[in-house]
Amino acid sequence: TSINDQQAERLSNVEYRLSLRGLTSITDKQAERLGKVKHLDLDGLTSLSDKQAQHLSKAKALRLAEHLQPLIDKYKKQ
Repeated sequence: TSINDQQAERLSNVEYRLSLRGLTSITDKQAERLGKVKHLDLDGLTSLSDKQAQHLSKAKALRLAEHLQPLIDKYKKQ
């Protein structure tokens, strides 16, 4: 399952919680937009680039597949 950039832009306006559990991949631009959501559930993602992790680490609470969490943690500490 995927979304386009325009959909990601609209979803970035969600004020509190957004669950996109069926989403398996995103682009850097989509990660930048989705990183603006306070509580984000993306546990369907199978991989992340460093740039995507950097953007998503800005979410206050982020739920991802366990194997992706160390990459997010790397940017949360910066």
